[in-house]
Amino acid sequence: MEGPPHTVGRAANAKMIIPIDPRHPPEAVRLYLNPFRPPSANQTLALQIVVNRRELFKEQIPAEPWERTFELKDIGPGREK
Repeated sequence: MEGPPHTVGRAANAKMIIPIDPRHPPEAVRLYLNPFRPPSANQTLALQIVVNRRELFKEQIPAEPWERTFELKDIGPGREK
């Protein structure tokens, strides 16, 4: 599934809500991060990715460009309120 990127600006905590067509659910999601940290700051970031209450990723990552694709085949549709 290709579409426009969703951008989250400067935030310590961010939440993205992406509408999904239940007839054509995505099989994967690719995330691109380009974090900025001042040179005097800690150069690692805590990153947790949760999709529909299921944790996909929880690690420290370096404060540099990062990308990863996560499979979504076994994750059912969510019900955002």
